[in-house]
Amino acid sequence: MKNPHDSEWPLRLRLLSEAELVQLFIAQFSALPDNRQVEKSIIEARLEKWQTLRQRHPVPGITAHDVAAIGRFWRSCVPANQQQIDDALWHQFATLLPALDLTTRQTPGHYCGENNQS
Repeated sequence: MKNPHDSEWPLRLRLLSEAELVQLFIAQFSALPDNRQVEKSIIEARLEKWQTLRQRHPVPGITAHDVAAIGRFWRSCVPANQQQIDDALWHQFATLLPALDLTTRQTPGHYCGENNQS
């Protein structure tokens, strides 16, 4: 039996998880020379607003474990003096995001907070 990873397969596609995609966005955003961090109060207000959009049951696509991985990645990419999201906010993200529908989660800026529109 041939290995599907050999040269007989000229193109190999890999699907990204939602968490991996967010990490790509974080990496690109943090690499911008003029990126602008959002104030903690704006992030807190957005989290409070999202509480009303919480579903009764977890929604497929992201788990609390995924959010923790995003948080670790974010901390490794964003300089400490620009980190507006503390442990308490990451905990809120981890408990809330798995209960939000995809439409809410996919809005630009939800993870990094770069979109100041609420």
